[in-house]
Amino acid sequence: MLDQLDGTDAKTIPQSTFVFTTNYIDKVQKAATRPGRADAIIRLGNLDRLGCERLAELELGEMLDDDVDFDRVYAAMGGIVLDDGGLPALSDEGGLIFKAEADITPAFMRQAFNYAKTASAIRHGLGRKVTTEDILAGVDDQTEQLAIHRKAPEARPREALSASLSNALSPMVQSVVRGMLESYTPTIYEQAREAADSVVESRIHGAAINREADGETWARVSTQ
Repeated sequence: MLDQLDGTDAKTIPQSTFVFTTNYIDKVQKAATRPGRADAIIRLGNLDRLGCERLAELELGEMLDDDVDFDRVYAAMGGIVLDDGGLPALSDEGGLIFKAEADITPAFMRQAFNYAKTASAIRHGLGRKVTTEDILAGVDDQTEQLAIHRKAPEARPREALSASLSNALSPMVQSVVRGMLESYTPTIYEQAREAADSVVESRIHGAAINREADGETWARVSTQ
């Protein structure tokens, strides 16, 4: 990918532009974000009150009612400042105080507007304009979905194929090995005992042999 962006062959291609998007900027490797290789890193953050209205105009077009109260819409999305009692704070002029950048993503707003458009068409027909109440209903729907999304657990990483095969086959292999050991263990045990006796007798002339206590000799003979 880096060669495509900034390699020798890439320099012979005139007027090429690459655009990448990610929700995980912290996982992008340093080489891909170097100034000169990446001309710009643009953050697509949350929308303010004016951005909310502009996005509604783009999404709904001629279906948008002229009298939509975007102050109420943006306030319902969480884009207002609250006082210590949790109520909407008011300016000296008695108006709502909007956050400079509320915790509202463009995707959240877009889904709310699309829900309002679909719900309005189903309930009242295609010819009806999307009103403030329609959009507020869409905001409620998306807020509930967002709450469920935030409480949902993260996806577990997928297990490697080799690990999956190992986990699947391991019980089968262990069962076969156990069966073989049950068949051959007595013979191996007797051979090991005889080998240990022979080793000890050849090194310790006539000494009494305590097989149970002579762990080092048994371990060496068994390993061999």
